[in-house]
Amino acid sequence: MPQQQAAGTYSKFDMCTKRGRQAFVDVNYERAVEVVCAANRASGATLQRNMGIRYIDAVRLMDELERRGVIGPERPGWPTREILIGTKNGRVMRPA
Repeated sequence: MPQQQAAGTYSKFDMCTKRGRQAFVDVNYERAVEVVCAANRASGATLQRNMGIRYIDAVRLMDELERRGVIGPERPGWPTREILIGTKNGRVMRPA
């Protein structure tokens, strides 16, 4: 029986292949940005709880958020990362 998550996204991707994992990140990236901005917290656990995904997939999304400049790098001794973008009137504002 396939694993079912709240978002129902795992059945679409073969998580055992690099292409499947990247497709998962690509599809869920925008939602991850929204979650981070709404929660004003950038952590794998925040994404995991709010998106209903596995921790390892939340970490992959965190890596992608860092790569695209949405959040800063890991900071020793801090449970969350710095958010480098903001929101205005409910819309995500990216740096120029």
